[in-house]
Amino acid sequence: MDLTRTLPSSYKDFLQNYGAIGISDFFVSGVINDNAEKASGGNIINDTNTLRENGAPDSLIVISMHEDGAYCLDYSKITPSGDIPVVNFEFGSIQHETPVAQNFSKWLKDFFLLPFTENE
Repeated sequence: MDLTRTLPSSYKDFLQNYGAIGISDFFVSGVINDNAEKASGGNIINDTNTLRENGAPDSLIVISMHEDGAYCLDYSKITPSGDIPVVNFEFGSIQHETPVAQNFSKWLKDFFLLPFTENE
């Protein structure tokens, strides 16, 4: 699959610096071992294809799978400033209509890193 989307610079920076990352059972999808298409969890193209094959809209790019769906960049909600909001997509729910973060950087900090640093 070709994502046919320009990824936000903050996410591209993440991919270049880390590829992908996992803490406990929570992962940020990306590029693992220089292969974004490898058929395994944690790879951006594989995770996005998996979600789309199950009926998710083409406007979503997966940044983190979870048991009920995925956190996704939602290209149907690009802001005037160019931010691509993050939504929590779950099948059978409308909660993805409201973004959980204004962009990838904010989501990474608040939903991925913050829970692991709150007890410090």
